[in-house]
Amino acid sequence: MRKTAKHAGWIFGVLAGLTAAGARPAHAQYFSDHDGYSDSGVSRVQLELSPYLWLPAVSGHIGFAHNEVSNRIPADFGTGVPSINQLASSLHFSFMGAGLLRYGPYSGEVDLQYVSASAGKTLYTGPRGGEYRVGLNTSYVRVAPGFGYQVYSGDVLSIPTSVDARVGFAYFEHWENLNGEDKLSGRVGGNGSFIQPWFGTRIDFVPSPRWRIELAALAQGLGVDGGSWGWGASAMLSYAVSDWFDVNAGYRALNTEREHGNRDTPGSDDRSLELTAYGPVVGVSFRLGSSPPPPPAPEPAPMASPAPVPAKTYLVFFGWDKAALTPKANAIIAQAAADSKTQSVTTIAVSGYTDTSGTAAYNQGLSVRRARAVAAQLVADGVPQSEITSQGFGDTNLLVSTGPGVREPQNRRVQIVLQ
Repeated sequence: MRKTAKHAGWIFGVLAGLTAAGARPAHAQYFSDHDGYSDSGVSRVQLELSPYLWLPAVSGHIGFAHNEVSNRIPADFGTGVPSINQLASSLHFSFMGAGLLRYGPYSGEVDLQYVSASAGKTLYTGPRGGEYRVGLNTSYVRVAPGFGYQVYSGDVLSIPTSVDARVGFAYFEHWENLNGEDKLSGRVGGNGSFIQPWFGTRIDFVPSPRWRIELAALAQGLGVDGGSWGWGASAMLSYAVSDWFDVNAGYRALNTEREHGNRDTPGSDDRSLELTAYGPVVGVSFRLGSSPPPPPAPEPAPMASPAPVPAKTYLVFFGWDKAALTPKANAIIAQAAADSKTQSVTTIAVSGYTDTSGTAAYNQGLSVRRARAVAAQLVADGVPQSEITSQGFGDTNLLVSTGPGVREPQNRRVQIVLQ
């Protein structure tokens, strides 16, 4: 049974595939809590591919249907995180990777693992030096597709946050052969497969443009297929090297319990298995689907005053990476709306701007969303839509001159001009 336990450890273990890539310096909003949308807020396709390496320790327990067997055979097992030497001597091939496809609030995902490995052990050495050895060859495939929906996108403790609800199933198939070596002869083998449904959640925190923290959890099995149950959890930290390439590190744990004959049945070879694999994860990600930058917005043409009364200007400020109106902003907009009704106003120009902390493409879209938010509030305050023009100018025309990548509150603004 210890060989079975070691095989079970490999079932949830080990891969290789850490890819290096070049980087170019940039300043941008690499990660966001509204992936799946263009800078203008329209749904778009975004793809993230993540090959990774998982080095799990394994612990578990095997239970037999007959209590007398369970009492005679040790059923607890465990292994530590495998060393590089252990991997080199036992691992034939492996691949582990994940894919995430987003379109607006919808997402599709898949977690793929393939491992092929072997191990040998000397059971007994005869008086004349002859060895009795066994060799284990094993491989497995696990494919876990799923679907998700973004149930929240906003701020948690002033940190942009996204929350997805997820559901899917996991297909698992394994093969193993036990061969006698040297003085031993003979071979035994087998294979099997099962399917487990799962549901869970994924939470992304974006504390800064280059950093993302992802927490994920799931419950699997749900009593389907042999009374199987289990859970999974992970915590990953990602750093954006460029606008398409990230490096990732974190921790992952996966648990499964399968019940096969949990009653005292004499002569039955049914058994139950409880297995937990847990350990560090490292990997990379390739993100595709960025929107091409729009052409630069034309500078607003100087407007001659149509009346002796000079144009009146109001400024509305915003939080970093935000287009939501604050109570103070609503008060300023209400005052502008009231003044437009008591003066000879023919046009109200609404112009949106950002600071330099994002890409030119992202900032252009953010400035448009800010201008539209202010224009919509003016209409709500009684200003005719026909009197309002709305434009976004991105990170141009800075109120406070700064270098690239600077979060300057005075530059995150919308200017209202009564003409």
